[in-house]
Amino acid sequence: YGQRWYIHPAIPFDQQAKKSINKAERRAGITKGQAPPPGRVIAELSFDFWAYLFTNTYASTIWPLVKKSLVATPASKGDGIFVPSLTDFKREVDEVYKLRNRCAHHEPIIKQNRQRENNRLDRAQKAIILLTTWIDPAASAWISTHSRITDLRNTRP
Repeated sequence: YGQRWYIHPAIPFDQQAKKSINKAERRAGITKGQAPPPGRVIAELSFDFWAYLFTNTYASTIWPLVKKSLVATPASKGDGIFVPSLTDFKREVDEVYKLRNRCAHHEPIIKQNRQRENNRLDRAQKAIILLTTWIDPAASAWISTHSRITDLRNTRP
């Protein structure tokens, strides 16, 4: 679909997605009367937009294209490899989305019940690693190596 895939007529974006794309284009700005560079528009797309791409609305259009680009991982049980289904992928995206929203809206992620807090943060951290492994194993390895999350969580009062 090219660099400007987000405006390609073959991709059946609904009104909600089109609204997000238009907003991203406005934020990216127009340079010398020309459309903003695709990379700038893509960078301006909200997390909502990306999460919405993995709803059933796009199960037969966008998901098959995304799935083809994902990296299979070793199956957690037994032999073989695992390629996530839309349900698997969406579950992990939703986990990251919830944590991102809590942080972005300055809502507490620290809970009085330490076990519940640890379970929730462990789940979010696992989702980040799993998603990045499916998308780009090298990036996932870099994130795992350079992440300070575990160290920071260990300093919690």
